[in-house]
Amino acid sequence: MKEMLSPNIEYRKHEPIIIQKPVTIGKRLILASTATEGPYYEPTYIHNKQVLEITFGNGRLISLAERLIEQEYDCEIICVRIKSRDFNTLYKALAPFPFDLIYIDDFRFGQSLDDIESFKEFAEEKQEVGQLIHGFFDLSRYTNIKKVEEIISSFTFEDILDIHEEGQHITLVMDHLKNGNSALIYAGLIASLDPGISPVNKEVDAEIDIEYSKEDILHFQNIGIVAFRDSYHKGVVCANPTCAVMTPGSVHKNIANFRIAQTVSQEISERCHEIIGNTQSPEQIDKIKEVVSGKLEEFGQDGVIRKAKYTVYSSKELGIIVIQLEIVPVFSVQYIQAHAQVRVRR
Repeated sequence: MKEMLSPNIEYRKHEPIIIQKPVTIGKRLILASTATEGPYYEPTYIHNKQVLEITFGNGRLISLAERLIEQEYDCEIICVRIKSRDFNTLYKALAPFPFDLIYIDDFRFGQSLDDIESFKEFAEEKQEVGQLIHGFFDLSRYTNIKKVEEIISSFTFEDILDIHEEGQHITLVMDHLKNGNSALIYAGLIASLDPGISPVNKEVDAEIDIEYSKEDILHFQNIGIVAFRDSYHKGVVCANPTCAVMTPGSVHKNIANFRIAQTVSQEISERCHEIIGNTQSPEQIDKIKEVVSGKLEEFGQDGVIRKAKYTVYSSKELGIIVIQLEIVPVFSVQYIQAHAQVRVRR
């Protein structure tokens, strides 16, 4: 008699295996919000809704990420579960983590100056180690625009060395799309665009809840606030590409310039890390200069930058090599500064 296998089969649930695709510099978008499940303050790459729900369950983080996924943007979505409005712990968790753009839910820009200062300090600290980052924040339709204008104005100040424009790290978006979170939709759009491409007149898959006049949009552009408009041929499009910078004609006002500086510095840093050795020899510095010259020439040929110059210096005590960059983006005639930092393995 033939032996039959028992129908009593035991099933065991295992953790899902997530296969990650290569990450593209400039397209790494952090989405921080609350959720019912998953680890706190741990950046997690999300490639589809199934992985999202398995990892984080329910909550604001899931609904926001699903909305971004539905836009089908060409970007890397990185979700971070946080406790309600605990931004400082978020910044500590992200300090060693490389990314490009960040959308923080429920930030309530303008209600707490301490929250704004904390983000600016975080952005500056990332810049000091060669990582340019940019944050996107919603402005409620009920926001006191005059108060926001005063805050944006305070982002620009002058000392004996230079004029500083801290608003280059920040984009404020009027939240006037249906279903809200307009800054999230704009952040996804920006992440999807290659350097050298302006977001102006690029369409988004959304509907406008409140339509602003041309005069309103021009005023927003002047004071440093992004808005959308209805286009007869394209539907809803980005109306202006401003960062939170009020200085007319400033190289830091157009986010496309920031994105170019960000991509150039990050790609140079990554390429230099591939060739770095264990000592800071003259030969090693020469190799780095060769890489920097080659990458800048490549960006110039691609029409991303007009011209550039750089210096390379090292600190054996700190174990770092710093490449100081000055580039003129295609959308400007002014230099914008950035730097790439390479840490020597000991």
